[in-house]
Amino acid sequence: AYCENELELLAKKKAGTSKASMERAEIRNTLADIVLEVLTKKGASMTVSEMQLADEKLRVTENEEPISNQRITSICYSLVEDGKIINTKEKKKSYFSIA
Repeated sequence: AYCENELELLAKKKAGTSKASMERAEIRNTLADIVLEVLTKKGASMTVSEMQLADEKLRVTENEEPISNQRITSICYSLVEDGKIINTKEKKKSYFSIA
């Protein structure tokens, strides 16, 4: 009976999505939308650093927390997997553009 109870508790824990993970997903989606917007406006390939210079929202969050280059790069690669943007590499630099 004890083991069954513990298994039920674990199942409940895995089934629920925490508030923090939902907030992180929302922030990630917002940043992805901004990346797409910046690339659409520019109409040319850009590095992550260039994107961050083009839009303040990709450098600092609303809470005044800096956004790392690696975080934006991660979002860009997820957009590449979704087929929304294209990644090209020139001289060890990654350039992203609208698909």
